[in-house]
Amino acid sequence: MIIDQVFGSKNYDISKVLIEKYGDLIASNVLRKTGPRALLIASDDENSLTLAVDACRKLLDKQEIDNINLLSSISNLFSVTESPVLLFPGNGAKIASDLKLSQNVSIFDINAGCTGFVDAIRLSFGMSEPSLVVCSETYSKHWKKFNRAVSSLFSDAAAATYFDPNNWNLLYSSGKYQPDSSLIISAPVGSPISGEVVMEGKDVANFVSSLVIPSLKEILEEYPKIDRGYLHQGSLFVVELLQLKLKKYFRSMPTNIVKRGNSVSATLPILINDDIKDNPIQSGEKILIAGFGVGLSFSVCILERK
Repeated sequence: MIIDQVFGSKNYDISKVLIEKYGDLIASNVLRKTGPRALLIASDDENSLTLAVDACRKLLDKQEIDNINLLSSISNLFSVTESPVLLFPGNGAKIASDLKLSQNVSIFDINAGCTGFVDAIRLSFGMSEPSLVVCSETYSKHWKKFNRAVSSLFSDAAAATYFDPNNWNLLYSSGKYQPDSSLIISAPVGSPISGEVVMEGKDVANFVSSLVIPSLKEILEEYPKIDRGYLHQGSLFVVELLQLKLKKYFRSMPTNIVKRGNSVSATLPILINDDIKDNPIQSGEKILIAGFGVGLSFSVCILERK
């Protein structure tokens, strides 16, 4: 698993905006729940496609330096985004064209948010060939005015992951969804012109406590010796809740919500990349990767490094 990442080039001082709009007390309360005091978001000339291609080129250029030709070994491209540049087609074909991937590469566009990276990893095992998983999100382009429920949490970013399922054992894989919950985190077609991103924080927190945590506990009782737990960085409140309830099951449970914010589908690969830069995953290590959110849905897998 080789990962590289890029963020939007525009710095957004969340702390300053919150204080100016709501005062110190409300600002402090919001930051205590969300986490990041500043975010990187896309500029006017950046979008989910430009960020995706930049992340891929960083990944592939890095490997050329190491005399490793990943480009020719890619058999599948998974483009994961809820912020495609066009209504259709998805970003996948343009990413493949810009990177000059082989015409024999199979392209899969996945419209998924916080579960998208895990979904692509799970699907890649059915292909049994190396895949390029590209997660790219620009939520900031889906609102016109500051909304403290979402504008203070979501960053714009892309992560490109080279994943060869032949280097891993898939020990566990599953997904769940909560019925009648699709509007809890949502945006209408044509947003922000036709409406903006909506997120009902209390309902999301209830989803985490009532479905995500019990499901993970049930899984971890069956697979108790997990070295690293990579869980979606929904917000500081959610991360702290997960750590309180689940940290005992993992040797390590990394977090980067305060530094990075929530970049939706790109969150998990960025979290993993931040962790493995100084601490690579060793042969025999078991890792759990769990995404949850938009849907509302939940996706999880346990991998063992060969």
